[in-house]
Amino acid sequence: MGEYTGPRRARPFARYLSARQRREAEGAAYRVYLTESIRLAVQSRYIATPYLELVRGAAEPADTRSGDEIAADVIGKLGLEVL
Repeated sequence: MGEYTGPRRARPFARYLSARQRREAEGAAYRVYLTESIRLAVQSRYIATPYLELVRGAAEPADTRSGDEIAADVIGKLGLEVL
């Protein structure tokens, strides 16, 4: 099991594997981002998207609808009838 030292049960080990895979993927993404940044810096260019936005995804825009508009939208999508 390599460096894993936790309980010898399937669920904790699966969580460990998931976390380790995510950590390795973020590390690989950082190395690619850094390499690409250096390559572009030599050309006096830059990457417009910040690294954290690439890894964690862009933030969703805030919903500016009122509570009544949201409720009406949900009721309409579900096909409910308000009495």
